[in-house]
Amino acid sequence: MVYIDGIQQQYTPHKTARPAAFQKLPTTPNFDQEAADAVKYDGLPPLKSRKAKHVAFVNVTTAYIKSMDGVTKLFDQPGTVVALNGKIACASAGSSCLSAFRQEEEEGEVVDLGGGSIMPGLTSFGSQLGLTEIQFEPSTNDGNINDPLIGRVPPIVGGDLAVIRAVDGLSFGGRNAL
Repeated sequence: MVYIDGIQQQYTPHKTARPAAFQKLPTTPNFDQEAADAVKYDGLPPLKSRKAKHVAFVNVTTAYIKSMDGVTKLFDQPGTVVALNGKIACASAGSSCLSAFRQEEEEGEVVDLGGGSIMPGLTSFGSQLGLTEIQFEPSTNDGNINDPLIGRVPPIVGGDLAVIRAVDGLSFGGRNAL
């Protein structure tokens, strides 16, 4: 209701029915591990991936895979996706795929996606293929490659007409490349 100077402004308010799911507050995640990692690594935890031979993704809302026609939706209701040795072995609504995972559980990991989706990886391309660590800091960019002794681009790499490619200077240790 809206009141101005104690006087009710709407006498017939508009009401809409909301589903019960909209009335439920989301659970607050526990950020204790993230806080501990932020302190341990001075705010920049390592970005190296974890390796698990077998992974079961539970609580997956939608799952997509690459197919001959582009991208195909596997299911669009809560389900499970099991990946064995990096390949999807089972994907179905519900939890019937967990039986395939339980046999390999000693080398596996269960990841709760909390209603998220699984889809094929995205690919990006451009001139900054991992060569730029801090965009506006010249010392971390793929800028000029002048030889400090002669003050210009050395002839051995093509002289002033040289075109430097990402493969010529890609550094795999940077946060952006990871």
